[in-house]
Amino acid sequence: NPCLTGDTLVTTRDGWKRVDAIKEGEEIATVLGSGIVDKIETYEERKVFKVVLSDGAELRATAAHQFHAIKHGDRAKNSANKRFSLLNLAELEKGDILRIAPALMPENKVSGLPQGWNEKDYGFFMGILLGDGCITEKTLSRSVVKIAVNTSETEWVSIVRKTLERTGSKTVSLDAAGKGYSANLTVHGINGTALMVRQSLLTPSYSFEKKIPLEYQNTNGRFLAGILDGLFSTDGNIDLSSNHPFLRFKTTSKQLASDIRRILLCFGIHGRIMTIKKVTNDHIGDRVIISKHQQYEIIISGAGMKVFAKEIGISHPGKSARLKKAQKEFALTGNTWLAKILSIEPDGIEKVYDLHEPISDTWIAEGVVSRGCGEQPLGAWAVCNLGAMNLAAYVKPFDSFDKA
Repeated sequence: NPCLTGDTLVTTRDGWKRVDAIKEGEEIATVLGSGIVDKIETYEERKVFKVVLSDGAELRATAAHQFHAIKHGDRAKNSANKRFSLLNLAELEKGDILRIAPALMPENKVSGLPQGWNEKDYGFFMGILLGDGCITEKTLSRSVVKIAVNTSETEWVSIVRKTLERTGSKTVSLDAAGKGYSANLTVHGINGTALMVRQSLLTPSYSFEKKIPLEYQNTNGRFLAGILDGLFSTDGNIDLSSNHPFLRFKTTSKQLASDIRRILLCFGIHGRIMTIKKVTNDHIGDRVIISKHQQYEIIISGAGMKVFAKEIGISHPGKSARLKKAQKEFALTGNTWLAKILSIEPDGIEKVYDLHEPISDTWIAEGVVSRGCGEQPLGAWAVCNLGAMNLAAYVKPFDSFDKA
C-alpha cells in the first residue's frame, strides 16, 4: 500500500506533523481515538496523484493507497448508506465519498507568551490580527499596526481598543479608512503592539498570504480557542436566514482557510472550505476597487455550531447574540463526516510514506481516514492467501509428492 507524500500533515498527540517526521512509537489519531505507530514503510520514486476534496482537503497519494470510501453509485442507490469500504485510489473517481475524522488536540505551551497574558487572551489577540489586522513589512518598518473596524459597532470597537491598549500601547487612534463606517484602530510606536507582533510567530503579509504558523496550530485548546474567537469575531458571520443556520468565515487566503479547517478538526468540528465563485468589486468614493484574489469561506453547520458555541465562543457582541439565537431556536444536529472527491490528477514522482497502527489499521492525514500499511498482520495459525498453493493437488498415488 504505497502511500502519501512526505509533506502530508498527520494528526499526532503532539500536534500536526509531516508524515516524513513520524517515528515508530508515536501516538497518532485513528478512527478509534488514538493508537501507537508500530511500523513505517517508505517507497522511493512512486507516481502520485493530487486528490482534491469538497471540504477543502488536498492529498497527494499513490494509486495503491487505500481510503475509507463509499462509491457514489452505491450512495445514490441508498442515501442512508454510511458503511465504508477499503478502496484503492485507482478504484475511486470524481463524486466518490471519503471518510473524514477528528484530529487529536495537542497540549503544548505557547511560544513567546507575554507576561501577564493567559493563553486564551493571547490567542484572541493573534486572531484579530490575522482577521482584520494590517501587518506588512512596510507597516511594521514604521512600527504601525492597524485593525479594521466598523465604527457603528461601538462595543466591539471598545473590545479591540482595550486589547491593543493591553499590549502597552498608550495611544490607539480611530482613523477613517473609507466609505460609511469603515475605520482603522491604529497604533504607532516601537513598543507595545508593534513589539508584541515582532515577538510573535506571525509573518508580515498581505491578506491573501495570511497563515497560522504550524507551531501555533500545535499548542493547546485554550490558545486555539482564542485564535478562532478572534478570527470569527472579525471576519465571521452567523447566517440564520434558512432552516439550516451556519457559521462562516471569509478570507482571500487559501492557506489560512486550510489552517482554520485543521484547527477545527482538533475541536471535533468538520469545517468545510467553499470557494466563492464570483468575487464582487468594491468602491471607495468614486474609485472602483477590483478584487484580484479568489475568496474562500469556511462553513460550520449542525452539531459543529453547537460545539463551537460551547468550546470556543465569539467575543463580538452582535455575532455572539446571533450564535445564542441559533442555539435557542434551532436543533443544531447532524454533521456528516464525509467529503466528495472533486478531482484526481497526476502530480509527479515522489518518495511516499505509510504508517501502521495495529488496533484500528487506520491513520488520519488532513482529516482524511486512510488504511495503514499494505501488509496485513495475521494471528496464530492464520494463512495469507496471496500466492497460496493447494499442496494436496501435488500428492501422487502411493503417498508420494510431485516436486516438479
